[in-house]
Amino acid sequence: MSDKDIYLEMAHHPQVILDTMEKMEQDVDRLAQRRKRLRTAGTILGGCGGLTLFGVFLLVFFGTLIAGPLGLIVAGVGFVLGFPALLAGFALNWYNQSKEMRPHFAAAKQILYTLRDDTGRKGRVVGQLDLSGARRDDKKARTTRSLGGKQKVYYRDPWFQVKIKLVDGNLLRLALIDKVKTKSGSMVARHTQLSTKLVVNPNLYRVGGVPSSGYPLQNAVVSGGDGIFTVKAEVNTIHENSTLPIAPLLETLRSLYRHLEPIGSVPGLPVDSSSPSLFQKLHGQGAAKTERIGRVEMLNAE
Repeated sequence: MSDKDIYLEMAHHPQVILDTMEKMEQDVDRLAQRRKRLRTAGTILGGCGGLTLFGVFLLVFFGTLIAGPLGLIVAGVGFVLGFPALLAGFALNWYNQSKEMRPHFAAAKQILYTLRDDTGRKGRVVGQLDLSGARRDDKKARTTRSLGGKQKVYYRDPWFQVKIKLVDGNLLRLALIDKVKTKSGSMVARHTQLSTKLVVNPNLYRVGGVPSSGYPLQNAVVSGGDGIFTVKAEVNTIHENSTLPIAPLLETLRSLYRHLEPIGSVPGLPVDSSSPSLFQKLHGQGAAKTERIGRVEMLNAE
């Protein structure tokens, strides 16, 4: 099991989903340890097989001069034992390659962890986490050919999509989408699009002006109108271990809240809390702890 085997339908409170993801990580860690032990056994077995075959080589060329036909018999036995051992060693190493969680899994977990308190006690996250991979037939966007006749395939993989009703009544939609380009079967480009839409509760807020630049998320395109804020950005993730700018995305969302003018108090929001949520910090609750707790929770959510 790896994160490429994970498909998770979400319709629960964020903490329930986080607990499930934690169990998934533990399962992957246990499997990784098992694979490591098998790879070690494969290395030892392959090494013994290789040494045995080397001994067979020596016997074939030199042993027959000393031991005669007995040397050939011993060499034959060594080959029968050594060659399968060498193949088995290679097979154990090949089939038990390390499969670790990619940053995609950690990015989804960070988002849910940061926003877990902003859904309220009975709030829930609705959506999906699909880490089955982008290069699947059902995720093909289009197919073309280059000038040289090579086939180019474009994939669109919305691997993380969630809808969250926040405790203040605002609706947050967030999607992380991989856009992959392949040529002759090899991946030549991959970008991840970060897309966020915040639908404002008109009974509680008036929307002020929204600057088009100056946000923590680099190259972010921010727009607002009719009570809806949208944030879009793309990052190059061609490398398997490329990290996603989740903290800047959440900080950008936080900065958009500064352009909301509360009309009245928010029902269900606790006035006093030892650990204020993002929403509370945005509205001044627990202000004395904002700098100490807020930066740890927003920038180091893991």
